[in-house]
Amino acid sequence: MDHKQKKDMQKATERKQENKNKKKSEKVQDLAQAKGTRVIRPLWFAVAGFILSMTALLYWFFLL
Repeated sequence: MDHKQKKDMQKATERKQENKNKKKSEKVQDLAQAKGTRVIRPLWFAVAGFILSMTALLYWFFLL
C-alpha cells in the first residue's frame, strides 16, 4: 500500500467515525427534546417550607 492509499483509507475511516458521532449526538438531542424540561412548581416549595417550619416549631416546643 502506498502513502496515498493509506491517507485515503485514513480519511475514509475518519469520515465514518465523524458520521457515527454526528448521528449519536443527534439521537441524544432528539431524546432530550422529546423528554422536555421539568418544571418545579412553586407550590412544592411552599409545602416543603411548611413541613420544615412545623417540624422546627414542634421540636422547639417539646424538646426545649
